[in-house]
Amino acid sequence: MSSSRYHQFEVTVPADADYLRDVRRLVSTFAAQCGADDQKIADLVLAANEAATNVVLHAYGSDGGPLRIRGWQAEHGLTIEVSDNGTPVAKPVTGRVGGLGLDLIRQVCDDVDVEGPGEYGTRLEMTFIWQ
Repeated sequence: MSSSRYHQFEVTVPADADYLRDVRRLVSTFAAQCGADDQKIADLVLAANEAATNVVLHAYGSDGGPLRIRGWQAEHGLTIEVSDNGTPVAKPVTGRVGGLGLDLIRQVCDDVDVEGPGEYGTRLEMTFIWQ
């Protein structure tokens, strides 16, 4: 990565499905600039999209709220953080389609750290290592 590029980013967008394409594009571009190969980029985009989609679907009521995405380059890869300040995610309902997003995220990440859901929302940190 050249010294003229940033080694981190942070953006806040409305928790609205219309912004998910922008989230995917931002994560993809950042991962490529950090040296991720095509497979890692696909994994990063998948995990970030799943996390952001969970915020869109579960964090807020009809009033909406902010969806925060941060990324930073580590020595041997990078970390993406998705957070909100919404309400705790409800327990999956028996027979409901879905509820597999966090399992999928854990499958493609090297490390996952979740704080919340709680009074001040949820923070999901996803680490990807490739060197």
